[in-house]
Amino acid sequence: MSHFQLFISIFTSVMGTVGFAMVWNMENKYIPYAALNGFLTWVMYLICEAYGCGNFTATLAASLVGVLVAEFMARATRKNAAQFRISGLVCLIPGSGLYHTMDALIKSDSAMVHSYAMSTSYTVFGIAGGICLGSALMYMFKVIVDGNKNNFAY
Repeated sequence: MSHFQLFISIFTSVMGTVGFAMVWNMENKYIPYAALNGFLTWVMYLICEAYGCGNFTATLAASLVGVLVAEFMARATRKNAAQFRISGLVCLIPGSGLYHTMDALIKSDSAMVHSYAMSTSYTVFGIAGGICLGSALMYMFKVIVDGNKNNFAY
């Protein structure tokens, strides 16, 4: 990937994050935090991809970083973590995979449907795994820091 393609990739992921933060009616002063989260999430994905990680592993690592950054941003700003989390992870959504799966399905190309569906599934499960792992880590962090072992309401 050339430097220009890398720049365009990162720029579009940040703009997508900003756009989604606006859709979520995030206050203007918190949109840069969401943009930073989208930036860090996408850069982590690109780093994993550059080191030869598979689609699942790269997406898992990127979504884990996105969730952890969102949680720390939410604590720093005293705002809801869901806005930072969702807007930060929107850049990982496999839109092209879904499109190509549906296109192959319409063209009745079962081999391509299977190929694209598997790739898209790996991405989706990577995102879900990163969210679950990040949420569990933040819950453990909260229990350790607060010492509140009987609070199960996250």
